[in-house]
Amino acid sequence: MNSQTDDARQAVAIWSVGIDGEQAAIPCPSDQNLLNAMIAARRTAIKVGCRSGGCGICRVKITQGAYASLKMSRSRISQEDEAAGIVLACRVLPRSDMALVPLPLPCRLAISGANSYVHPAPPPSNRQPPDDRPVAAT
Repeated sequence: MNSQTDDARQAVAIWSVGIDGEQAAIPCPSDQNLLNAMIAARRTAIKVGCRSGGCGICRVKITQGAYASLKMSRSRISQEDEAAGIVLACRVLPRSDMALVPLPLPCRLAISGANSYVHPAPPPSNRQPPDDRPVAAT
């Protein structure tokens, strides 16, 4: 085997990531992002979107630990957010044991951007159901 390959395999550490609301921490290799580690552990605490940093669905606040972050869309994570530990789980690699809190997508982000669409409420319907029972008035 190639000694560089062996060195690279040995350099990958497995860190423990605690997710607020989950009873057990998940393992996360240092070369895997937090979102993929959560998916691999079959957990659902963090919402899954585009998986590439563009949609902002997987927003989390890191409350403990060290990490490396990859490029994130500034329309989803501002410099102030990032300085406060608010990042996208799909763009973060652990560098120590960590703890995080999943965050909802802020309304200002949910209605902006090319990947977002606000569905309008359907118009009221006066149609009768197939069994001809009257529809209750709303």
